Amino acid sequence: MLQDCEANTTGHNWLRSVKDILLKLGMNEFWISQEPGDVNIFLARVRQRLADQFFQTNDSTIETCSKCENIQVFRQNTRSS
Repeated sequence: MLQDCEANTTGHNWLRSVKDILLKLGMNEFWISQEPGDVNIFLARVRQRLADQFFQTNDSTIETCSKCENIQVFRQNTRSS
């Protein structure tokens, strides 16, 4: 698959999308080795990292958005209780 992905440089390539996702998740070792080991554990790790990135991005957006002041105040109040 590694060679197929690198060979196809035009158009949308689902392999390139898989590679990009793994790289963004910091799991490029699985792309390079092409052996995820136990598939269920691998998928669980991918799901967990996707969720972690989503929540980190969401939290960062809320903290820096001026229109999200109510959410920021609510979070401060619930953390201090």
